[in-house]
Amino acid sequence: MEDIKVYSDETKFKAISAMNLIKNGPMSKSTEIELVITSNNLGIIKEEDNNIKLVCAPRSSVESNLEYFRDEMKQLAEVLGANYVESDFYPGWEYAQNSYIRDLSVETYENINKKKPEVIAIHAGLECGFLLEKIPGLDTISFGPNMYDIHTPNEHLSIKSTQKTFDLLCEILNNYNK
Repeated sequence: MEDIKVYSDETKFKAISAMNLIKNGPMSKSTEIELVITSNNLGIIKEEDNNIKLVCAPRSSVESNLEYFRDEMKQLAEVLGANYVESDFYPGWEYAQNSYIRDLSVETYENINKKKPEVIAIHAGLECGFLLEKIPGLDTISFGPNMYDIHTPNEHLSIKSTQKTFDLLCEILNNYNK
């Protein structure tokens, strides 16, 4: 027979309070473009080593928003008498209203494909944030091949679009600062 674990009323109250008080979903949006700026995903709630563990995945393109959220979580943990642990944050990557590399990439794409590319800003953790953390003021964009079923066991990409992406990158580099 399996042992049944029963938590104290205080533990249940604190766990449910944390789940209710942790912000989840979009928290702020851009006023300039259609884009979520800051969000959190309370994506994991589990028992580990006789403790209830709540795992959040916050992200923000504005670093100060992320810092504010982290401060809120530290304060909530302190009030509830819980442990707070941070790890593995994607740094912010703010949308640049003016971008030489984006303009050059659009122009190069149009010259190669004889049509305008789809230029969008997305709410995601990307490597550009890590580059900007190391090289402040860097002009960055992100583009790549067509990918499908991302973050699933069935994730795959189009080989043909990978070749087109490589060719575009080479042409952008050839045209840089001409």
